[in-house]
Amino acid sequence: MNRTTAVGRIAVFAATLSAALLVTANSTAAPAGPRENWTSATSPHFYKTTSLNALGRVADSAANDGSALRLTLKAGAAANPGNGIEIASRNNYGFGSYSTRMKAADCSAQPRAGVVTGAFTYATDHSDRNGNGLPDNDEIDVEWLCAQPEVIYLTLWTDYNASNDQLRKVSRVIDLRAGRIISTCFSTTFGECVAVSSAENQPTSVAAIPGYNSSTQYYEYGFDWSATGVHFYLVNASGARVTLWDYRGPASRIPTKQSIFMQNAWHTTNWDPYGFQARERPNRDLHAHVDWTQLPG
Repeated sequence: MNRTTAVGRIAVFAATLSAALLVTANSTAAPAGPRENWTSATSPHFYKTTSLNALGRVADSAANDGSALRLTLKAGAAANPGNGIEIASRNNYGFGSYSTRMKAADCSAQPRAGVVTGAFTYATDHSDRNGNGLPDNDEIDVEWLCAQPEVIYLTLWTDYNASNDQLRKVSRVIDLRAGRIISTCFSTTFGECVAVSSAENQPTSVAAIPGYNSSTQYYEYGFDWSATGVHFYLVNASGARVTLWDYRGPASRIPTKQSIFMQNAWHTTNWDPYGFQARERPNRDLHAHVDWTQLPG
């Protein structure tokens, strides 16, 4: 998540509220909670956070039950998550297992569109509970820039000050099609990439997923969150759970606050990873799809 995300999120809630590794869930993870199969566009567990853009249920033969939730980012959408399409859980959740089977927005017809799809936790309390002089920004992100459908962005936030862009986050970026970990970093400002310890950089390799495209294929993505770490994974076409990042501290870099779980699609004008510019406003409707969403107990 970049500055547009953080500033936009604060504004929205102020206004509205090795190789592929198979692993088991953290022993500290809570039992499974509500599972939303999205048999309609409304849900007892989620609500639409903004009045903009469209939410609907559509027939989809690739979805497990033949239908999916469609998040539509309208052509010409202005920048900022608050101008996107976003759903949020009605309740807060803490440590446990979160997962979703989804497809990111497809901008193959406009390769330089600045559009982000995300699935993430977010805590709306921006106090300074950890006492480091920065507002808390507890967040666990799984994100895709639609101009790079082969790349996944994983981020753990604990702090962010919108007035001076001081922050605390650790992140991993992976080209899943190539099986290449692009970076694993600790950052205190945007653009900074400080080397992390070996405990923060596991596994050191991720096997390639041939033909991986986040916008054309459904995958299950998830993370197991505990006080000692966050384990990110996806489930591949063979049904195997593949470890993307098994983050194990230090504890000060792990979010701790109870959070809502959100999924969204929105326009960004300043996410230019590794010199690749993708800032254009979407010139047509773009759709992300959610087959199902699993919350912790």
